[in-house]
Amino acid sequence: MRRRAQQAPLKRKEAAHEERPQVREETPKRASTAREALRGLIYSSSPKVSRAGLKKERRVYRLRRCAAMPRRRWGIRSAYGFMCDTSGCSAGAQCMETCVDSGSDFWRFSLSLYRRAGVPPACIALQDGHGLDVNIMLFALWLASKGRAIEATDLARADAAVSGWRREAVIALRGVRRYLREPPSAIDLGAAASLRDRVKAVELESERLQQEALFALRPSGEWGRPEEPARAAALNMDACAVLIGARFEDAPRAAILEAFRALLADRAS
Repeated sequence: MRRRAQQAPLKRKEAAHEERPQVREETPKRASTAREALRGLIYSSSPKVSRAGLKKERRVYRLRRCAAMPRRRWGIRSAYGFMCDTSGCSAGAQCMETCVDSGSDFWRFSLSLYRRAGVPPACIALQDGHGLDVNIMLFALWLASKGRAIEATDLARADAAVSGWRREAVIALRGVRRYLREPPSAIDLGAAASLRDRVKAVELESERLQQEALFALRPSGEWGRPEEPARAAALNMDACAVLIGARFEDAPRAAILEAFRALLADRAS
């Protein structure tokens, strides 16, 4: 009896405690590190995550975090492993170094040629002065490196295959990038420079896709006629001028052809 009398108050207290709603305010804890934040994000959506899955999520998180970081104003490392300068020619072309394992043979040729001294300003002069699509010119020079001389009619068919992409993607992105050089006074200069770097990387990717589309049209041996590469390069440059109804100045044309011959010599040695 005495034991029952002692247990009765305890049971009444427990019953009262159960009837009383337990309101508990949970203050969200701020993760002290990025790793803790990532763990919370992963485990909240998927309670069972393997160690390999967690490593993959960390890698994605680091990539996203790096993409959000402000870049240096003079350049940005793209997905292809080279540094782009701010001079801004089209054609994949704003490159100083390249990863030779990326893209098609045509893409790698374009990057190697554009690294040559005198080629970037020559390409910009032809692009801005005559409206030349530098990717089409590089395509013609790549065919020349394979010993193929082509006519303007051949280039016209290639140009028609990518003209829509060039107009809606490449030229549009180039216009945005150039506009961001001098943003309105209401826009923060640092933020605009960071955005411009990201747009530049997207523009470069759009040009790579254009070159890959040209490369995939047909094998190089099915274009034009056989010709010695150096002579084919001169003929194909002339075909580019005929395509757009222009006459190229001697200086940029000579600089590009000289770089082309130097590239072939380096490859042969």
